[in-house]
Amino acid sequence: MASSSATKSIPTHWRPLGPENFSSVISSKDGCRYAKDDEYLEAVLDSWKQDITTFSPQRVETSPWIYYDDDETPLYGHVVQLVTSKDDSMDVDKKATDTTGSDDGPTSLRPGILLFHTAAGPQDVFLFQKAADLAASSELGECVVFICDVLSDPDGWAWSPDGDRTKFNQVKHQLLQDNARLLRSRVRAAVRTLIGKGGIGSNVSSDFGVDPKRLASLGWCFGAQPILELATLQHQQDYQKVKADGTSKDTDLAEFSAAALISYHGVYRRDPPQSRDASLLTGTIDKEKYDREHTVVERDVLICTGKSDPFISRDDLESAKTVMEEKSYNVKIMEFDGAKHGFTNPAQDFNTNEAFQYNEHAATESWKATMDLLKQKLLPPQ
Repeated sequence: MASSSATKSIPTHWRPLGPENFSSVISSKDGCRYAKDDEYLEAVLDSWKQDITTFSPQRVETSPWIYYDDDETPLYGHVVQLVTSKDDSMDVDKKATDTTGSDDGPTSLRPGILLFHTAAGPQDVFLFQKAADLAASSELGECVVFICDVLSDPDGWAWSPDGDRTKFNQVKHQLLQDNARLLRSRVRAAVRTLIGKGGIGSNVSSDFGVDPKRLASLGWCFGAQPILELATLQHQQDYQKVKADGTSKDTDLAEFSAAALISYHGVYRRDPPQSRDASLLTGTIDKEKYDREHTVVERDVLICTGKSDPFISRDDLESAKTVMEEKSYNVKIMEFDGAKHGFTNPAQDFNTNEAFQYNEHAATESWKATMDLLKQKLLPPQ
């Protein structure tokens, strides 16, 4: 496995991010599909405009960011942050690496948040809305948000407007087989990219000024499975850190701490069924040292789910809770009466599948709990 940079030298451009960027379902500039249809697009944009009016008047910007998994497959993410320059077309290399305020040293590092997509893929206007809300929040200390891609989807093919899910199902199977080796590789790649330390590529390193010890992650629907893999990576790191021989197998990923993991109507299941960490955590360790050191950092999982979601069983929830607790996370499950699948997204009111529906109460309360947890875990103590 090669080891140098999480990104390659590619043309990358920053632009202001807002509802005005999405004038149509398919972009006339690059042909990328950002929504299922016009009703979906309009519902999300209306919600986004309301967010700007009510919560987030600060301007944010975004840039596409191509990065690579361990097999050197390209992944197509997006970085979102507060506008930091009047020149929105600032050169990407300067933009990505200008984290020093003077010759005396770096400025304060910022929190980082990873967003994992639904089965609709990373080119989803809803994800851009949530990323902009987070980046514009004055409560989170100018965080950097990274919309992650686990499908290798550059143009929105995962939307499957014709209803044919063959390609998605094939990729999903590849991601989850062999104890989710490929999915975990792509989650690692996302973490590497956000914190700018190591990875696959050539001579360009991403450096967004993110503090690797102040990370969080949010995942919707299918995006809950990457959340689980991030917890696995965190647990593996903790384990390797206290091995008796003092070495780590993972020399390609800087030490990080993802202290808050949050899912919404998440489908926490794997095919084939998950095996425990026996294949990931190998070697002799000092058990007393491990028990003492890996619990120093309090890490939390918040699972937000609807009681009327037909895709998520009680067994699924309990299994996810058990696995997360085994990885030393505190787990809280918020369940909402009457909430169906996709309850966070107002566009689901136009879904003809009765299993999906927007629920304003569940969406509002889960987001409030999200912000409370993010503030608790990402901001330094006062």
